[in-house]
Amino acid sequence: MAKRKTKSAKNSSNKARLGRPRGGPNRSDFIRSLPANMSANEVVAKGKANGLTISTGLVYVVRAKVASGAPQRAPGRPRKNSRVTSKTESPAKSFKLNEAERDFAEMILLIGLPRTEELISRMMTALGVRVRPG
Repeated sequence: MAKRKTKSAKNSSNKARLGRPRGGPNRSDFIRSLPANMSANEVVAKGKANGLTISTGLVYVVRAKVASGAPQRAPGRPRKNSRVTSKTESPAKSFKLNEAERDFAEMILLIGLPRTEELISRMMTALGVRVRPG
């Protein structure tokens, strides 16, 4: 059986620590710790003096996230249902439906599918409509 080629531990650990001394703050924390009115070039120079490799682009990205108030998510695997939807947008609007169908779909979501099926069954019985099996 042939052996698979693997990367050496030395190479992979160097990539993980790129621009960051062991035990020190990460680059983003370092940028956030400095005053916002300090220029990006000054931040890069100060980072270099502290042994960090920082680009001006990283400074702009970190500061933009701070300014936007974006919450910082803990690192790790994303949630299973990570599809972003608006809180005000109804899931029924994601289908190609006309207005009446969309209203009906929203009503189903509101009262639940089992109750909807029960109501439709009672309505069909009252109208004398027979449902063909299967």
